[in-house]
Amino acid sequence: MIQFGCLGFILVTSRWNQLPLIVILFLFAAGVLALLAVAAMKIGNFNIVPAPVPGGKLVTRGPYRLIRHPMYSSILLTCIPLVIADFSLLRLAFLFLLAADLVVKLYYEERLLKIQFPGYAEYCKKSWRIFPRVW
Repeated sequence: MIQFGCLGFILVTSRWNQLPLIVILFLFAAGVLALLAVAAMKIGNFNIVPAPVPGGKLVTRGPYRLIRHPMYSSILLTCIPLVIADFSLLRLAFLFLLAADLVVKLYYEERLLKIQFPGYAEYCKKSWRIFPRVW
């Protein structure tokens, strides 16, 4: 609920008619990344909660070759530019709360993935969590 509340607040309080072109490009990139992640994951393997689907398969293709959590990346690629483009301390606080929530979920999910998939630890050595070459 924290994730959706923060995301909703940032989206609703954004001035969509005044976005700079660079922000629109980031939004486009975030949308493409999200679509590629869903396509690589396939609907049967997709889960909205941070837990692997029982009987699911470890996905390491598409954006998952480089990034372990491309859906979280796409959320941040959407929200960071939106907050910068229409900055306020309140919007920044919601962005930090969103990022903190995603990090907590990420660590929880990775712990479960290591249990369910024996090859996950090796995959972690070859991929980045959120942004390539950053983290």
